[in-house]
This record gives sequence, structure tokens and C-alpha cells, in this order.
Amino acid sequence: MLTISSAVFGQVYAPPAGIRPARRGNETSILPGGRILAPAGEQLPAGPGPSALALSPSGKTIATLNMDFSLTEMERGQPWDLHELPLTRGAGESGSEDAKGGAPRGLVFFREHSVFLSEGNSGRVALVDLPSGQRRSSYDVDRNGHHDSFTGDLAIDTARNILYVADLTNKRVLAIDTRLGPIDAKPRGILASLELSGRPYLMALSPDRKKLYVTERESDAVSVIDTSEPASAKLETIIRTLSPAGIVATADRRALQPGRGGDSHSYSRARTVARHRPGGPGI
Repeated sequence: MLTISSAVFGQVYAPPAGIRPARRGNETSILPGGRILAPAGEQLPAGPGPSALALSPSGKTIATLNMDFSLTEMERGQPWDLHELPLTRGAGESGSEDAKGGAPRGLVFFREHSVFLSEGNSGRVALVDLPSGQRRSSYDVDRNGHHDSFTGDLAIDTARNILYVADLTNKRVLAIDTRLGPIDAKPRGILASLELSGRPYLMALSPDRKKLYVTERESDAVSVIDTSEPASAKLETIIRTLSPAGIVATADRRALQPGRGGDSHSYSRARTVARHRPGGPGI
């Protein structure tokens, strides 16, 4: 009898997926050849078409604003505690999308348990309590001769209680002092209204709160606004770039945007579009 050990022929190798065919899945995907793709972290379900994402000051709560005009609140825990909050649309808000700017996408935390969100073509920004979903107040930016405003992205300076609002229709950015209360009845609270060359798409406030970076996707540009004095905010420079799809400002005075293309690979090639020297102009 002749016995041959498999060790003579070496170890047997197989792809991680074994004989399973290639497929695309919600949690894991199998590539041709048997490799498996899976996220490194946790996946949390949101509402349909999440268009905005915000993190609470403590980092314990995540909120998304969804295309059906609902909020998803996710509180860190074991497991995560998820709440879906339907919202009542403001006056003039008739659908989840609009030709002037698409789905409402402005969302920032004001306090640990409250958020500001943009209502899109109602021209309003609402302050909403979490987790009840109840509106505390509403800010109407259709003032001072401006009409048909479409409120888009938001940025907030919590140290000075300043809310920055993108108005896509009128191609401007507003600075609102939240301490002065709602501005439904009269235009109080609006400190500044700065017109831009194109529609403001996304915004990022620098960590020192002295610069506001605004992408203008139709103009292939990023506007840099000096917000050292919010009441006299002024345009500092315009940076030409390709297809600005996102923006984030870092503590080392850089503004980064995703790489061109908008797919998952382009986001790993973020490019520096601006770097500021203390007291110096943008590059």
C-alpha cells in the first residue's frame, strides 16, 4: 500500500468566498476571483436617500436628513438606538426635490439634543428638538428684497451663535444670529447677506471660525469668505477647481475636497484646494 500525504504537494489555497459566485450585497460583496469586500466599521440604517449628516457636540449622536423629509437619530450604545422622526413640511415645501437644488440637505446640531435643518424651497430653516421631532422655531430668509429662496447647506459657529445658510436661488450666503430669535415677522437676526458668483452647494467652517468655504459646483469654484466679523462677512477669494462635490476644513488651514469623479475611489484622493497663512490670502 502506498500512502501519500497531502503535505508532499504543499498547502491547499482557496479564495475567501470559496465557491460562492460574485455578487453585490448591502453588507458584503464578493468580487470575481473570490475576494470579499466588507466595511471595516459598523453600518447603521438611515431613512430613504440621506442627503445630510451631522454629529452632535459630544460625538454620541448622529443625525441624517432624508429625501422624504424625515430625520434619523442614532444614539451610540450597545446596540445603537435608532429613531425615525417624520417632519412636517414648512409652508411652500411641496416635495423632496426641487429644480433649484435637489433634496433638502442642510443639517447641523445646535445643542446636544436639537438641530437646525433647511426646508429647501420654503425658504426656511427650522430648529427641531430631538428625539421628539417637534419644531421649536423657524427662520424665514425671504427678506430684504429677496424672494423664492431655497435654503440648502448649513454651517454653525456655536461659540458665537452664528448660523450660516446657503440660499441657492439667490446665490448668496446668510449669517444669522440665533440669539435674536425667529425672523418670521421681521428681518431681525440676519447679520449679513453675501452674494456669490454661483449657487452655494456645500459649506465648511474652519475650526478657528474665521473662514467659510463654499463650493459652487456649477461654477467649478470654491469661494472663501472671511467670517472674522460675521456681521461684515466678505468674499476673500475664489478658487477654481474641478467638480467640487464636498468640502471639509482642517485645523492646519487647509480646505479639502473629494477627488474628481464622485465614486468611492475618488474620495480616497482628497485634494487640497486652499491653504491659508495667518493674515494671508488664500492660495
